[in-house]
Formats: sequence, C-alpha cells, structure tokens
Amino acid sequence: MSLRPISRFCATRCSSLCSLPVVAIILAASALVCAPSALCQAAKLTAATTIAPVPDSPLEMVTVPARLLTSQDDRAAALGLFDHARQNLYLHNGAPAFQMKVSFMSSGQALYEGDGAMEEISSGPRWRWTAQIGSSSQTHLSPGGGVVYSSNPHDPIPMRVQMVRNAIFAPIARNVGADVIRTAEVMRDGKELTCMVLSASAPDASAPRQWYETEYCFDAESGLLRTWSEAPGIYTDYSYADAIRFAGRTIPRDITVTEGNTAILQIHIDSLEPAVGVMPEMFQPTRAMRADGPAFVIGSPQRFPMRVDRAPEGVASHVQPVIIHATLSNTDGRVLEAEALPGSDPALAQEALDLIEKTNFQANGMQQEVFVNVKYHLPQ
Repeated sequence: MSLRPISRFCATRCSSLCSLPVVAIILAASALVCAPSALCQAAKLTAATTIAPVPDSPLEMVTVPARLLTSQDDRAAALGLFDHARQNLYLHNGAPAFQMKVSFMSSGQALYEGDGAMEEISSGPRWRWTAQIGSSSQTHLSPGGGVVYSSNPHDPIPMRVQMVRNAIFAPIARNVGADVIRTAEVMRDGKELTCMVLSASAPDASAPRQWYETEYCFDAESGLLRTWSEAPGIYTDYSYADAIRFAGRTIPRDITVTEGNTAILQIHIDSLEPAVGVMPEMFQPTRAMRADGPAFVIGSPQRFPMRVDRAPEGVASHVQPVIIHATLSNTDGRVLEAEALPGSDPALAQEALDLIEKTNFQANGMQQEVFVNVKYHLPQ
C-alpha cells in the first residue's frame, strides 16, 4: 500500500456536531434521558453565534486547516491507511494464540486510581483476562461462541481498565468508511505525520480540528498509529522506541494517555509472547460463574452532544463546549465514573460534570465509555 498520497486525513463525526433537543437545562431539574445512538440534528447557529476554539495543547496535532477528502481515490487511500494500522494493532483478529502482561499507573478523577496490572491469554474465539487496580480485581473469560463470564459479573469494570483495553486492542473501532474525512500533514519531533479528523459532517474546509471531530495521526513512512484523540482534551500517544515484534505486527511498548497537559495513564506492555500449552479448560467458567450467568462486555468509545441554553431566544450567544468522559452501566445507563476534560472554565466544567453524573442514559447491554460534549450556549 502506498502511503504517499495520504497526507492529512480528517473526518467529522455526527456525535458532536449534532445536538439533542435539550432546552434550558438546570442542574436542579429532573435527570434527562439521552440516547447516544439516537438520530440527532446539526445545531443551527445564527450569524451572531460564536464557538470557543478547542483547548490549546502541544498534543493537539491538527491546528492548521485540514483538507476535505472528496474524491474516491483519496478516500480509498485514507481507508487503506486505517485498515493497515488496525490490522497491525488488533491482536484479536487473526493473530496466533498469545499471552500478554501489562502494567499501568493512573492518576486523576476516576474512582479507581494508582498502580494496576492486566494479563490476557487469547486463542482465537477463546480468551481470558484478569485486571487489578486499587481494590478492584476481576477475571473475564469466554469459552467461545460470544458468551462471556466474569468472576464479578455485577461489578463494573474500572474506567482506567476499560481505557487500557481500548488503547491496546481497539483504538480504531469505528466504521471509518461512514465518516467524513479531513486530512492534514504535520511535523512532530522531526517526523512527518499524516493526520485525519473524523465526523459525520464537514465543517469549513479551511478550519483546524473542531470539537466534534476525532483525531488520528499516523507515521507517514510506516503507517503506524502514533496518536489518537477521541475528543479534544484527551490524547493517547503510542511509542515504538522499544517496539514488540509479534506475528508480523509492530506493537508499541508504551502508551500514554494525557488529559490537557497532564499524563493520567501510563501503560507498559511488559511482555507479549506466543501462548504455550493452551488448553480449552483454561477458558471454561467455574461453577460459580455459570451460576451467575453470562456477564456483560465493554464497548468502544462513543460520542454525543448535550445542549444547555443560557442565552435568551434571539440573543447572540457564545458556545462553550465542555467534554465529560464517563462510563455507563450496562443495565440502567447510570454513570459509573466520570471526569471533566480540562478546559478554559473550571467552574463550568464542574457544573457539566454534576449534570452528567445526575443523568441516566440509555443502556445497551454493554458497559459504555462515552465522551459527552456539553455545549453551553451563553450570552455574548
């Protein structure tokens, strides 16, 4: 695959551009019911409406105008780059049986923080993983056929553990072909990167990254994923300085997740080796697991907006987004853990965090990781 024609790829996702019909939200009001999967309409902004720029960060890559990809050839080249990076990282898709050991350290606003560890043995459709952080210790396994069991089927998976698994195994989980793609070429540490921003609708073609766009950057020569930013304010960096070579893949040894300018999650892959002596019994649930019944699984990150009107109708407004990162219960959609990504107004961020924590969302049977774009429409 030739990477040369792929210079900058940016796509806009429907999730942050669209706005749910929430009017005059007040924290003391009843909890709202929001559906991340619901169809949403693009927010109609008047000529007098202004939108705050995305947070200023040295980790934000697409700060220059990004080019909208419209031709079939350009889109095919972009999709090919995503496929190349996905096949390289996705050990659950076609890789031989493996055993992985991971250590990580986290800090921040989540319920469980500190030192953690994860170990996984995977053999085709059968897998088993364990994770510990703080007082949480869990084992999840599947004997095949899509059925999952857990040692603690009623306990949620800590947010940081879910982030570790998504960063290692599934950073590119979306159907990129359904997205609008914009692209830009940037330089980082003396190397050229091909960056793409994704969403469901394109902004002004001359704009840098917008609040509703998800950002990926790839090494222009190797095609390896270098950075992933699901939403402005959070950045996942992949380091190949001591890369692991496994089954024709190049796996990053270290992964760092930064919120604002602070590293809140440092992941180190201690080892990745072929699994030796794998027996089917290793993936069979215990009697207690069978008695509890099948457990839930975790989903890939999702994004959706919520609108809060503070400007009277007909009055010029200024839109100040606040991104809330949260995990949601698989049974009732309640918020399990939540944190506000750093922004320009700490008081507004705390208000948005309080709002989301009091909201029940639509459950879909999986433990969801979501990024809610709370868009405050304030008087100019």
